Amino acid sequence: MKSDYSRYWDMFYQKKKAAGELPLWDVEPERSAGVDAPAFFAHLQNDWGLLDLGCGFGKEALWFAEHFSHVVATDVAPTVIAQAEEMHPHPRVAYGVSDASAPGEGDLVRANHGPLNVYIRAFLHQLKPQAQSVAFENLHAILKDSSAVACITEVAPGIREYAAAHGGFQVMPRDLQEVFLSHLPPRGVSEERMLELIQGTSLKVLQLESTFLHTRLTFTDGSPVEIPATRCILSAS
Repeated sequence: MKSDYSRYWDMFYQKKKAAGELPLWDVEPERSAGVDAPAFFAHLQNDWGLLDLGCGFGKEALWFAEHFSHVVATDVAPTVIAQAEEMHPHPRVAYGVSDASAPGEGDLVRANHGPLNVYIRAFLHQLKPQAQSVAFENLHAILKDSSAVACITEVAPGIREYAAAHGGFQVMPRDLQEVFLSHLPPRGVSEERMLELIQGTSLKVLQLESTFLHTRLTFTDGSPVEIPATRCILSAS
């Protein structure tokens, strides 16, 4: 049975496909994965492949395929996985549908693919608190008993204040307005929340810092929309 998240995101991508539009976070990988890579790669000490969790159209997966032996790229929305397979095929990238908010999903991924390093960019903030906890349990299941490393870059709690500082809701780009109006608005994941989520697991923090997320958008004054974010790099002890 599909979760609420799967149904919502599949409808989201179907709507975008019908309109010929791209989501606000769909930037060139040099402005997404490439921004996180120096911090992420500095902690890698293994030859495992990579799980791109929440891969969207697969641009980052394609970029990571040049740096890892193989990439498993998953998303909760079947529509976008079908598009990713069509738009960004690569012999070292395997696409598939996976719901990180579903209990036991991490065990399934680990059983099918073995240990993997993990990259997550901006989807945990859309999950409700309990689903976030499940996602971290799944992350732990993928990383445990290995030298694998996870890099998580998430929207920080200050997004509303950030938008207000640039003139408020009325001057936001339309796509950003839709985010605030959706039934899954961004909650933001703070450094404190990251630490809270790893409690009870054997995950340990290697690096925790503030950063930002590039978007495709600009404010009405022409300045780029760069969303405040939290980056956390983890491993399993």
